[in-house]
Amino acid sequence: MKGCASASVSWHARHALGPRASFFVVLLALACNTSATTTDTKPGAEAKGGESKAAIDPAIAKKLADGTKALRSIPAEHRSELAAAALAEAEVGRLPPELVTAFGEMSTVPPEMRGMLAMKALASPDMLDPLQALCAGKGIDTLSKVAQVAAGEKIALVWEGCGLDKVGLVTRAQADQAALGPLMLAHVAHRVLTDVGGATDDELTLLRAFVVGSGARG
Repeated sequence: MKGCASASVSWHARHALGPRASFFVVLLALACNTSATTTDTKPGAEAKGGESKAAIDPAIAKKLADGTKALRSIPAEHRSELAAAALAEAEVGRLPPELVTAFGEMSTVPPEMRGMLAMKALASPDMLDPLQALCAGKGIDTLSKVAQVAAGEKIALVWEGCGLDKVGLVTRAQADQAALGPLMLAHVAHRVLTDVGGATDDELTLLRAFVVGSGARG
């Protein structure tokens, strides 16, 4: 991937760059060496946590409902892209611009570029607080460690380090089938929604579809 060759994350480099710049380098390296480990697109068991009756603007609610309905009419291998597009259209003004933009871009690019876009969004200064909140103050430390381990170990490290099992957005089996960037992006978005009253059922459905299909082709 273009730009990956220079993504060094040595201890000395991180400390020389400073906390915010070094965090971006960590995320860049993570995007460069992360890939899905499977091509299975079956969703598996539904996660049981995270349900909400949050009240939101009716116009946003309609767009989300339309997106959820559309998911049922297309093949499984295209649901992640459709979910991303639906979230990008519906969540303007509800999610931060960095997340809305990332969902929109990830709905149109090849699978191998999605990790880079996800990590670029998460490296934004405005995303640091929700990332840290999601991971109980250990988001930067966890992703720094993830950047140093083999591809097959990354999901497990994030799952444990950020307590994703407590969120209930996806099951561990679904996470294991997903790509790391989309998995983290969806969970940060979920955290933001939690802080403003909670995700609606349609938001949960779209976020899950986005994650579950993300490992289908890269």
